[in-house]
Amino acid sequence: SDLNGIIDGIDKKDSFSMQVQDLTSAASFLLDEHAPYVTKNVAVVDSAPRFDSEYRDLRKERRRAEKKKKKSPEHYVRYLDLCDKANQLSNSKKKQYFKKILDNSRGNPKTLY
Repeated sequence: SDLNGIIDGIDKKDSFSMQVQDLTSAASFLLDEHAPYVTKNVAVVDSAPRFDSEYRDLRKERRRAEKKKKKSPEHYVRYLDLCDKANQLSNSKKKQYFKKILDNSRGNPKTLY
């Protein structure tokens, strides 16, 4: 309905290039109105202290396997195995990290906050 109104409003007496330019600017306006461009800030995951070189190397290996997973069933199984290993390592590193924080703040709850 918005687009139909814009198309009807384009002057038919203008040259073809002017009509295209009018339609392009109108479509751009509608897009900005209905689906505005949004920027987001994304935190860098690698900055977490629990992400050490062991975990980083395993992630690199998993990404390489992900690129090869469609080539054969063996590559796919290897990829799934690396996903499991990476998730297990991530969970254990996370547990160790938070356990260390809790142990260091034992007896002083204010340090947790």
